[in-house]
Amino acid sequence: MLSKAQIKWIRSLAHQKFREEYQCFIAEGDKIACEWLQTHVPIQMIIGVEEWMHQNEPIISLHPNAKKFVVSESILETISTLQTPNKALLVVALPKQTGKLPTNEWTIALEHLQDPGNL
Repeated sequence: MLSKAQIKWIRSLAHQKFREEYQCFIAEGDKIACEWLQTHVPIQMIIGVEEWMHQNEPIISLHPNAKKFVVSESILETISTLQTPNKALLVVALPKQTGKLPTNEWTIALEHLQDPGNL
């Protein structure tokens, strides 16, 4: 069961200041969570409703070091930053930045792009 302190910490990750401080972020929703679970990026917490956790056990087991929490939909609603929370939420470690761009191919680098339609 998630403690109040853990819920508060997860909700703090909605702010950039805390994402940078703790070097992790929230990935919410069934599709996004399943995609992250299939990567090798370290996942700190896997939080989901019982049905979702059971359905996705094969990919959840790929992350044995992640803390796993089965919660009710009302608890997930409390944690979520979305207006209508989904069935799963992950706390994912920020991937390490190499800081180097490829030198032998074309590269487009964007910073602070607010509207992807402008691209």
